[in-house]
Amino acid sequence: MQRTWSRSRRGSTAVEFALTLPMLVMTSLAVIQLGWFLVERQRFVHGSYETARFAASASGTEAPTDTQVATQAAFIFESMGIPTEGLQVAVSRYTDGVDPVVTVSVSLPVHSLGDAVTLPATHSQQFTLVERES
Repeated sequence: MQRTWSRSRRGSTAVEFALTLPMLVMTSLAVIQLGWFLVERQRFVHGSYETARFAASASGTEAPTDTQVATQAAFIFESMGIPTEGLQVAVSRYTDGVDPVVTVSVSLPVHSLGDAVTLPATHSQQFTLVERES
C-alpha cells in the first residue's frame, strides 16, 4: 500500500514554525532595540539643546561657568531619566563680530538593551547659540 502525501506532511507546519521562530524573535528584538535607541537619542538631543540654552542664558560676567553648565547638564539628563555616567560637556565662548557666541558639545555613552543591533558607542551633539544680553 502506498502512503499519500497528505499523511507524510503531517507536522510540517510545526517544523516550519520552529525553524522561523528564532528569526522572528531576533527581528522583533532588533526592532525594539532600535526603537529604544531612537527614543534615547531624541531625549539626548533635547537635553543637549536645553544645556546649550542654559549656557547662552546670559553673557559677560553673568554667564554661567563651565562647571555650572556641566552640573546643569547632569541635572537635565537625570530629570529625563537618562543615566549620566560618562557625561562630558565642553563649553567654548567667542565673539562673532559684535555677538557673543557659545558652543556647547555634549557626549554620553549609549545605554543599549542588548546586542541585537550594532549601535554607536556614544551620543554626541553640538549646539552653537548667540548669548542673550542681560
